[in-house]
Amino acid sequence: MKIKLTPEFSYLAGLTKYRGLARGVGVRGSQHLQAAFLAHITQTGIAAPDKISIKGSIAVFYHSAYQAFLKKIIAGEVDSYCHHNDYAAAFLAGIFDSVGGVANDSPFLIKWDAADEMVLQTLGFGMRRSSGALWIGPSEQFFKFIKNFRRIDDSMLEANRIIADLNKRKEQGKK
Repeated sequence: MKIKLTPEFSYLAGLTKYRGLARGVGVRGSQHLQAAFLAHITQTGIAAPDKISIKGSIAVFYHSAYQAFLKKIIAGEVDSYCHHNDYAAAFLAGIFDSVGGVANDSPFLIKWDAADEMVLQTLGFGMRRSSGALWIGPSEQFFKFIKNFRRIDDSMLEANRIIADLNKRKEQGKK
């Protein structure tokens, strides 16, 4: 069976890009991230619930063809996600759900690479680096673009806690 690129696999690629595992297809992170991963793979039929293992902060299933396919998607993200379509929206939604956050109604990523920046720039989003994060704008356009593929509520994003902790340390350092 040949695996084809779909918005469902695009979201999974984005979700696992920074929170993925060396072995298997899975994520390492909060319960909210694990819940998003589990909901996505079971509701889309990518994996059956009985094939998924959850231990501590890790949720995983094993499928070598899917694992290789996701690596290939991530390696070619600049070419695969250069158009305003559901594939690019799902991929960015996956990245945002795994390493994104919101502060003052502005979206940001706490992990990114040059390929992510190229995809965002190609799709017409502006970026700036500040406080160890990549801030994405215009906010309204970005949220509208990814909204149909998001699985984690803004208030539950792990990156929000990380940025809040950084800001708290900065404030304590000023005193």
